[in-house]
Amino acid sequence: PGGFDSRKHPILIADAIANAQRYFNPTGVEVLYGSTEMFKLGKALYPIVASAVEKARWMINL
Repeated sequence: PGGFDSRKHPILIADAIANAQRYFNPTGVEVLYGSTEMFKLGKALYPIVASAVEKARWMINL
């Protein structure tokens, strides 16, 4: 798992949400290193910024 710095990579928020959700381990006894539930917050906030993010991604071909 990697990290996400919204100050440096704001247009990669959708990728960060997907990665965080993929690495989240809710059923294990121990939480995986780097595993958090922050993707839930990201999923709630993404619709607010989605159009601006997708426009920026389109402009730089991501």
